Formats: sequence, structure tokens, C-alpha cells
Amino acid sequence: MGNRYRIVCPFSFDFFDGYWRKFQYSGTDEPVMRLSLEAKNVDLYEAETLPVYDGGKAFRVSDSVLCVNRDFTEGKICGNSDDIQGIYGCAMVALYGNLIRRDTLVMHSSMIDLNGEAILFTGPSGVGKTTQAELWSEHRRARIVNGDMVFIHKDDSGRFYACGSPWHGSSEYCLNEELPIRAIVTPIKSEECRIEAVSGMEMLRRVFPEVMLPDWFDGCKELGMGTLDGLLKSAPVYKLECTKDIRAVEALEKKLG
Repeated sequence: MGNRYRIVCPFSFDFFDGYWRKFQYSGTDEPVMRLSLEAKNVDLYEAETLPVYDGGKAFRVSDSVLCVNRDFTEGKICGNSDDIQGIYGCAMVALYGNLIRRDTLVMHSSMIDLNGEAILFTGPSGVGKTTQAELWSEHRRARIVNGDMVFIHKDDSGRFYACGSPWHGSSEYCLNEELPIRAIVTPIKSEECRIEAVSGMEMLRRVFPEVMLPDWFDGCKELGMGTLDGLLKSAPVYKLECTKDIRAVEALEKKLG
């Protein structure tokens, strides 16, 4: 996506495992967001002191608090090091708030690289997204970029790209890749293979629930909906009733042409 994020954290939870290292940026460019962690400052009267940003907001997740400025470019997480859930949640609020201002969405999907273009399999957990990605890997040698969470970014020219992320769910698939989007596919388990393009309300019903659309500042959800609308106008969306074998690959392959 071309964006750099700097997270300053005095301890590690999962940011430094082998998957996260693939996304580590060591350049000197100015980051688009700075996020740091400091211990809670509570006096003997149990009054908590928090950093203040003019026009900014504060969010509480578990026992931790995120204080962030108006445009989500700088923030501090105030929490104790044992509140992993709270610190992680605060970091996600800061990240999503920044991304959505940069024409970027987070989609629950599996992503494959097919001849330099991204195919996204999206839908609820258990529907077979990763299974379909693995079928393409097995039968067409497609590369699986991510098995769970993908960033969708619109560049300055208006073209949409799918980008791998460090979050990969229970799967092992996690690559730092950026590819133009060829198609979005919503798989449905079936005994037979049928595929059709969807549009209108059915398209929205199948894709909308799988996109993270927070409402954390004025106009936040509207920004996200605008980006999603552009995505759905630029990339075809297919409903794929499918089996767990090569027939599913062949059906989609034929439709893609």
C-alpha cells in the first residue's frame, strides 16, 4: 500500500514472530501513523492521567485506553503490560481508524495470486475460503497470499489492490504481497458446482458483512462505504456453489475466461 506504520512497544506479544517480520519496514520514510505504549499513570487517589490531543478521541478496550489525535496519525496506548487483549484491541482501533482515511479496507478473505492478479474468496468462517484457495494452489499452482485477513487499497489512480496482512487466522498462509484485484468470490458449500455473477443487494449482502467498517469518528463509516462502493463497481463479484475438488476450480476458471 506504500504506507509505513511505526509501533513503539516495550514488550512483545505477537509482533515479532516470523509472520510479522515479513511486514517489518526498516526504511527511514516518515510513517503515516505513530503509536506508542506507556504504563498507566494512576496517583494515590486512583485518578488516571491520560495524554490529550486537541480534537482527538479516547477509546477504552478492556483495561487499556487509546488516546489518538483527530486524524489518527498519532496516538498513545495507556495500559499495563499484562492486558494483552486491551493493548491489542487499542492498536487495532488506531490502525483501522488510520487505514479507512487512506482508502483502505480490511476484508475477511483468503487471497491467491493468479498470474499476477488477486482472487479473493470471502465469506463467514467455515464456508470454505481457504479450501478453495488450496484447490487453486494444488491444481493451478496459484500462490496463497493470505488465508484470513486482507487489506483492500485504492491507489491515487482509482485502481484497487489486495494486500497481504500479518493476520492470517489459523492458517499458515501469510505473504507480504500487493496485487490488482481480478475478482471477488463468495463460496457456498454444495454437492454441485454452479457460478454466477451477483450484483445489487445480493452482492452487498455477500460482501458487506466481511468488511470492517468502524464508526469511530464523524464520517468514518461513510468513508468506508465510499471505498467499498468503488471496489464493488471495479471488481466482479461471483457466487460460487462449489465442491471441495477440482470441479470448483474449473467452474471459476471458465467464468474468469
